[in-house]
Amino acid sequence: MWKVASFAMDFLLNTWIHSNLTNHVGAENFLPLHDWSNPRDFNPVISPKIQSMAARSKSGIIEEIKKDLFSEKDTKVTAALSKTRDAADPSLVEPLLTFFATTSNPEWKAEAAEMLSTLKVSKVNKYFMDALASPSMRHLRREILAFMWNSNVQPVEDFVEITRIALSGNFEETFECLTLLESLDKIIPEEVLLECISLIGQYKPKLDENSRNILIGDFLALLETHRVKGELD
Repeated sequence: MWKVASFAMDFLLNTWIHSNLTNHVGAENFLPLHDWSNPRDFNPVISPKIQSMAARSKSGIIEEIKKDLFSEKDTKVTAALSKTRDAADPSLVEPLLTFFATTSNPEWKAEAAEMLSTLKVSKVNKYFMDALASPSMRHLRREILAFMWNSNVQPVEDFVEITRIALSGNFEETFECLTLLESLDKIIPEEVLLECISLIGQYKPKLDENSRNILIGDFLALLETHRVKGELD
């Protein structure tokens, strides 16, 4: 859903640039376009100079969103949420998580959660993992993991960190780590798997956390399944 919105935003931005900036930068900076009368043939080609200008314009929009999400004016916050949905930019994950955690408006919180749960943009995995590693986001680890699961994020390269959270977190966080592991379509790389299994081997179960110990046992069993699948492939 965010991918479609991103294409629409880029299309409108490029159209605006093409129609308004020719006089400022010179028509020679625009390469020939395909015939727009045929939607299937629509593939505008813009010079590097104009692409750079478009990137700066989009960057300005992203920075404005980050600021307005925390505005004292409700109208600006509402507009920022709408722009967040349209922008479909993975760099908005962290400010949106902060907004989700701090807003007292239930409708805004629900809208932020819905967007974080339906992210279908490239490179979003990095921003979720950065948030999990951030001390300031420590209290949101369970929610972040749940958002990753809902967005079908496949953090196979980063599963050592997920394993550390499973071992150090509370029951809810361990459960979310297990759920994320169960949802993987991709196979975890062998070197990552071996480190994850090694970490669990060093873990000392806590006698007063039997339910969580069971989850960790299930987590290990799934890791072993991934190892078998990797060997078969």
